[in-house]
Amino acid sequence: MTLSFRSRLTFRWVTGFGLVLALALAVVFVGIRSFLVRDLDAQLRTLAGTELASAVDEPDQGVHLHEFPRDANDQQIYADKFVQLIDRRGQVLMQSPVLGASRALIVGGTLQAALEGHAPLVEVTANGRPGRMTALATAGPERYAVAVGLFTDKLNQTLFQLSVLLGSVWLGSLALTAVLGFTLASTLMFTCVARGFGSQRPARDAALGLVMALASYFGFAKVLGINIGAGLVENALGRF
Repeated sequence: MTLSFRSRLTFRWVTGFGLVLALALAVVFVGIRSFLVRDLDAQLRTLAGTELASAVDEPDQGVHLHEFPRDANDQQIYADKFVQLIDRRGQVLMQSPVLGASRALIVGGTLQAALEGHAPLVEVTANGRPGRMTALATAGPERYAVAVGLFTDKLNQTLFQLSVLLGSVWLGSLALTAVLGFTLASTLMFTCVARGFGSQRPARDAALGLVMALASYFGFAKVLGINIGAGLVENALGRF
């Protein structure tokens, strides 16, 4: 079956638009993931510094760990922290109860880097759960590594949900653009995404999305001569 000129043009546009949109959404995902991981690393290093200070706050007791006592009925949300005190031979001297009898999670060159005064960051698996960990060294002739980690399964779940959301935006944008045209589809998707990120002002979001969509559409249609999906709004404005 031979497609009409309009059908071929629509197919080519949808394909091109889909590829560009997929690339843009991939950049958004990578950017958000990088921001979340960078923020997690900053919190992790700060937590490690606090843990190191508390580990040597009572000289007569030697190096020790402080575990935060949690009430089983406490409904507050806390970060899933775990700690190990490791000597230079890689032996675990103390660790958080959640780790059970786990081996040292910071080993080899990473442990050596920590003992030399660096703060290495590594991905670990503790009791079957993914985590991210750093370590700081105590002072003195006998140095120990205070290794502190945070479980990252919740972060991974959030990133998965974000990927599903962005994938839905991609599919919805293609479908809506083919039916409604670029402007209405982009406005609707912009409003929905803003709502998904917690915005409580849909009218403002819709107005902002409309302005951006019109600017994008006429930028392509008038400046570059490329039709990126004319619909009701574009056809109505084209009559003037």
